[in-house]
Amino acid sequence: MRCTWCDSEYTFYGGERISFDEMFVKLDEFGCRLVEVTGGEPLAQKNVFPFIRELCDRGYEVLVETGGYISTENVDPRASIILDVKCPASGEAERNHWPNLERLRPEKDEVKFVIANLQDWEFAKEIIRKYDKRVQDGNAYFTSYVEGWKTDRGMIYLIYGAPNVIYKTANSETWTYGEENNINSLTYVFSKVNNPFTDNDYSLDRSPNYKQAWYSAVDIWRQGRAYLQD
Repeated sequence: MRCTWCDSEYTFYGGERISFDEMFVKLDEFGCRLVEVTGGEPLAQKNVFPFIRELCDRGYEVLVETGGYISTENVDPRASIILDVKCPASGEAERNHWPNLERLRPEKDEVKFVIANLQDWEFAKEIIRKYDKRVQDGNAYFTSYVEGWKTDRGMIYLIYGAPNVIYKTANSETWTYGEENNINSLTYVFSKVNNPFTDNDYSLDRSPNYKQAWYSAVDIWRQGRAYLQD
């Protein structure tokens, strides 16, 4: 990634290789218990994940500032994420990895937008509006033994928004996006799971037929647009 706003071009080339032990010696010399792991893009380095874990094990408060195009899934959950969402003027908006937003924790993580013009401002507002509303709705409607947005129904809702038609039975829900009986419409079926802890646990009846539509919807999110208007 070569973002317009990069302030660390010196990290593109050269550098010095040092071991974890050497880095921890230097950290001890500073006497500071707060460490921010940044770059360049820190998550592009395969050894950054065990490094972050070791920092957490040693009792450091760890911040990870990422450019947002690599998954944060494998970052130690004890670390705080500072997620940069690229706006259009950065030249890299299409590379945003949107599932990173789904993993953000309100009590721990942060989002950063660098805004250059009105288009960037509107882009940022739209992303915040869509993700915040859909995550809140998902938690309100679909929470079971996990947060609602993390469930099968919550993930579909987050990407596609509210379905046009919902049919419910005692043991299932059928969601349709578009007109009923239209070959171009999307239909998702969720079956109720026998769960002793909740009566609100449903699992998507998975099918390879969903793949193309799902990837298309996620690609639209990568461009900073919602798949459907709420």
